[in-house]
Amino acid sequence: MSPENRLLLRKASVAAGFVVLFVVLDRSTVFFQIWSGISAWYPPAGLTFAALIAFGPAFLPVILLAEGISSIVNYKVPVLSYSFLVDDPATALLYAMASTVLRRVVKIGSDLRSVRDVMWLLLVGICSSGIVASVGVQLLGADRLVPRGQYLAATLNWWVGDAVAIGSVAPFLLIYVVPRLQQFTGLAPAEPSSAASLRVRSRHELHGFPRTLESLLFAVSIVAVIWVA
Repeated sequence: MSPENRLLLRKASVAAGFVVLFVVLDRSTVFFQIWSGISAWYPPAGLTFAALIAFGPAFLPVILLAEGISSIVNYKVPVLSYSFLVDDPATALLYAMASTVLRRVVKIGSDLRSVRDVMWLLLVGICSSGIVASVGVQLLGADRLVPRGQYLAATLNWWVGDAVAIGSVAPFLLIYVVPRLQQFTGLAPAEPSSAASLRVRSRHELHGFPRTLESLLFAVSIVAVIWVA
């Protein structure tokens, strides 16, 4: 098998693994539902956000496929509905836009090597999840799944569910899982090839007490968003 075909096969396996994991995680949230399609804890949002930061908007078709399968298998959502035709694509597109801001405008490292990267991830992630929640509840309302008088409460619950996942699941994946997947799919070198590249890699990486403080703040941020939920 040629190197190109091998990398293509690896990328396909990562995409398939994402779809399976998304559907399984989404299934686990059924037990935490407050309204139809709204859960108090929604780890697929963190999974989606991390994948978009790691692989970019090119990963959108995989996310849309995973969302479509979850809507049909886990929630029995009719294909001809706002929730299926508009809500799922809108959610993926909004998170893709937020991840593009992090990748292209703020330019954080996908492996979150500094407090700056973590803080920007939390800020943009929490703000974008609020927008996603607002748009999503309106579309669920169009399908009569959320009573009009409960739009605000539903929006806040959706927001918290996504924000908690983005503040905990996404950083974990970006730090411990994504670098290995990027190497596996050929999107990142396995190891720095020289002392010069090591210096470039560690330029924004803290050491000693600042590194300890960074880890502490990271842990506190995760505990904080879970406490809010």
